[in-house]
Amino acid sequence: MIAGGVIVDTGRTVKRRLKRELPVDIAHAIRQAWPGGIINMPNTDEAPFRDTYPKLKARLSRIPGSTMVYECEPDGGPQWNEGSDPEDDSAEWREGPRSYYRIFLSPDDEPFRFETDTMEPDDEGIERRVPGYGRIGCVVGISLIAPFAIVTLGEMEEFESGSRSEHCQRGLRRIL
Repeated sequence: MIAGGVIVDTGRTVKRRLKRELPVDIAHAIRQAWPGGIINMPNTDEAPFRDTYPKLKARLSRIPGSTMVYECEPDGGPQWNEGSDPEDDSAEWREGPRSYYRIFLSPDDEPFRFETDTMEPDDEGIERRVPGYGRIGCVVGISLIAPFAIVTLGEMEEFESGSRSEHCQRGLRRIL
């Protein structure tokens, strides 16, 4: 078993560290993005790769046999459930800013769709089962800072109430 970079064997720690070097191209991109060595959130309006995103998005949306189910802008801000009116309804939640766009692409084939449900409180606070549907596909994180994208398997679920949940593969969730 591996824990914290140290190999652990049946409860005793073996004094052998795992060597995991950062790939050279990623290290180079990090040094270029933050030449002073201090990593901070950039002004996303001035991010170096902001202008390339519309072209990449257009190409991804034209992949035959797939649908771009949703996208999340890097700026964050107030979010409303589908069916809510931003003019009349208060925001359901607030997303913080991030240095990447996030897109969910799903194959159009039936095996990548499923029925699901969730428990949500109704107007009187009583938990009720809410039906919905889900899709399996790819979550794509596209950096604004460096010429990189991360792709992982994921799924999303939408419910009749308008709520939505997104799940990415656990290991890459921290990166995205």
